[in-house]
Amino acid sequence: MLTKFWTYTTGTHWNLFETCIISFCNTQGWKGVGNQLFVPRIMMLVGALFVVLGAVVGLFELCCDKRRRCLLSDGMLTMFGGLVILAACAVYTALNFADFVTFGYSFYLGWVSGAIYILTGALLGCAGK
Repeated sequence: MLTKFWTYTTGTHWNLFETCIISFCNTQGWKGVGNQLFVPRIMMLVGALFVVLGAVVGLFELCCDKRRRCLLSDGMLTMFGGLVILAACAVYTALNFADFVTFGYSFYLGWVSGAIYILTGALLGCAGK
């Protein structure tokens, strides 16, 4: 979410929170940004919240008597977080698609991380059944 190369053109690159021209980066706040950044930001933060909640449930599972329920809950939270992250990447793609913009490695890492969270959540859910 915080890496720098979500999209780029010659000499300029963007992520969800910064615009960089050559090597000078300018942080973008929450006010005045368009939907092409606001919606994916919110969705990525919500996805990260679900993944962190899943991790907290996973840590709680270590000292819980009902480990199967905790594993299932952890898996569901992680899987839902991955789905929200994939949806955020899809929204970012739809809102920022243009002929002169190229998507960078950070954008593709967002897709990969969402898929890995879904796979991890599915495996944790299967372990809890």
